[in-house]
Amino acid sequence: MTATAATWAAIWAVTLLPWVCSAQAAAVRLSAAGTDLGVVGAPAEPADFTVSVDVSGERPQHPFVVARFQNNQPLMLGVDGAWTAWDGDNATLHDAAVTASGHALEYVVPARSLPAPFFPVTFSVGYWSGGEMVFGHFTVTEP
Repeated sequence: MTATAATWAAIWAVTLLPWVCSAQAAAVRLSAAGTDLGVVGAPAEPADFTVSVDVSGERPQHPFVVARFQNNQPLMLGVDGAWTAWDGDNATLHDAAVTASGHALEYVVPARSLPAPFFPVTFSVGYWSGGEMVFGHFTVTEP
């Protein structure tokens, strides 16, 4: 029996990724030390990830998304949704598109648009607040 993309999305949202934005998940808090958001196996069908971040009491600026691969050639996500090479310098991070809702930021990480990922892939999401970078990361392993 083969699972459809919709089936995988439902499984990920409810079971494997409790921090993924869904009706039952609470938003996660990021930290300057980096919040570990977990490790998951990639589904057979490529999928995007949604991470809801609690920003209560903060003024988030310059949200970012980075993908890191075993080949040590990280990519950053631009506001236009395109992945581009990143030199690893925090000062050169581009803003990523996020959706603000109440006290939360919702990051959509378009993993399906990555150019042939080398597993594992570690995704970092974050922003600047009060002159400090706060972030979290999750790792996706081979299907």
